[in-house]
Amino acid sequence: MRALARALVLTAALLSTVAAARADFVDQEVGARGQAMGGAFTAMGGDPASIFWNPAALLAPGRSIQLEGMRTRLYDGVEGLTEDWLGLSAQLSPRLALGAGWTRTGLEDLYHEDVITGAAAFDLLEGKLSVGASVLFYGASAPGYEALNDPNYLGAQWETSLSLGAWLRPAENWYVGAAAENLLQPEIQLVGTSVDVQKIGGRRRLAAAYLLQDVVWLSGELRHHDFPEYVDGDWTLHLGAETWFQQVLALRAGVDDGDLTAGAGLVISLIRIDLSLITHERLGNSYRAAALLRF
Repeated sequence: MRALARALVLTAALLSTVAAARADFVDQEVGARGQAMGGAFTAMGGDPASIFWNPAALLAPGRSIQLEGMRTRLYDGVEGLTEDWLGLSAQLSPRLALGAGWTRTGLEDLYHEDVITGAAAFDLLEGKLSVGASVLFYGASAPGYEALNDPNYLGAQWETSLSLGAWLRPAENWYVGAAAENLLQPEIQLVGTSVDVQKIGGRRRLAAAYLLQDVVWLSGELRHHDFPEYVDGDWTLHLGAETWFQQVLALRAGVDDGDLTAGAGLVISLIRIDLSLITHERLGNSYRAAALLRF
């Protein structure tokens, strides 16, 4: 009964988003490893998820071609509400890495938000400093609204933006990351008669990570939100930790702006399986599974 109530509330919220011609893209994050570490992942590197968190971190050492997929069970399993991710990264040389990814969040047959991303990272200082950029294609569609045959519905809409990142290694085992997401902040309008069209927001991230004895990661991140309404101008703190056992099993935990997170990773040959959990006092827990394949 509680799951049904949440589904009704979220359905109403998504349909009100369509009615107001507003695409939010507020809570999209990718990868189970970053979520399990409290979202403190901007200074961490090497995963395809860096396309989202910090494109400059695609150049973490020792990586070649990687493919990652993700599925999230949101808010204790609201039926039809999903968040998926598919990403590919390739380190072409010690000085150049490329990546591409696709994220979809939405309620099945009612409303979808998509982000298609292409990213590149360049080494500027022999492994000590890299910079990166991502081109973002934001898309929103409302199949549920289209089913009503409303002539004011404009159909699926797409807009373009840009993110920038930097990744610095100031000392041995220390890493610093900074990223500015969605610099252009475009607007997406789905209903022609709407007069309340708001920009898609973004985030500014500053983070640091420390690798202790090659098996323990400690990370922290300070984040500023440029989203409209309830999180506009907010600063949030994110903390995470990860410990590895024989480079096969990882345990992770963190604090994501007051919400507790936890997770684990398991390496089997060329595949890493990641699981994560984030608590949410009002909406319920979200569970995420991701698989990463290294070539």
